[in-house]
Amino acid sequence: MLSPFIKKLGISYSVVLVTILATFLSFGISSSINFLRTGSLLSYTSVNAVIIPLILTPLIAVSFFRVLFQLDEVSHKLEELSNTDELTKVHNRRYFFGKLNQEFSRAKRYNQVFSIIMIDVDDFKLVNDEFGHPVGDELLIVLARLCRDKSREVDEFARIGGDEFAYLLPGLDQQGAEAFADRLRLLLSKHELTHRDTAIHITVSIGVISWTPEHENINDMLIQLDAALQQAKATGKNKVATNTDPLLTR
Repeated sequence: MLSPFIKKLGISYSVVLVTILATFLSFGISSSINFLRTGSLLSYTSVNAVIIPLILTPLIAVSFFRVLFQLDEVSHKLEELSNTDELTKVHNRRYFFGKLNQEFSRAKRYNQVFSIIMIDVDDFKLVNDEFGHPVGDELLIVLARLCRDKSREVDEFARIGGDEFAYLLPGLDQQGAEAFADRLRLLLSKHELTHRDTAIHITVSIGVISWTPEHENINDMLIQLDAALQQAKATGKNKVATNTDPLLTR
């Protein structure tokens, strides 16, 4: 990966910088050798030591930096692909849990609260069975787009399973996360897909948990979060459940 400094300079300015450095280095070495041999800093070789790098360095550096920038772009695209869910184009499970580990470490060190929201599509299997997997895929794509559009810049949203999605919400406490989750639930419940003149409504069950100093590891949080999600589904679906409040319904 290229350094931020080189990226900011770009190819043209990087070539200029390398040429200047190469010229000064060549002149310095030539002058030092000449001084040791003759006691004089300047000679005809000093002129060559300036001219040659001024001609050769840009020719070599242009090709070098072009390849370097192309490799960096390819590397960036490959990294982005490895972190992106192929169907919905949001982040995938691998990316999400990497960010979750970072956020958990930050919370433990600085006592900074964060919340996790887990979303499960209600009766998704029935949609696939009745309308077919292409319609189920379209439903997931629409849901992902709606959720992503509601994300703050600091939030992380990802597809972590077949019909399961999750939010990582830095700086958001339990109350704020519950309110956000319920707004999201209402938004999705008002949306529908149309397939051959049949309206397909989207409802979701959502589990919410917020970090507290009592959470010793991420697994503790995830176990409570999954329990909250299962509670929302077991008590009627289209609901938000939390790890502290028995049930939040609207």
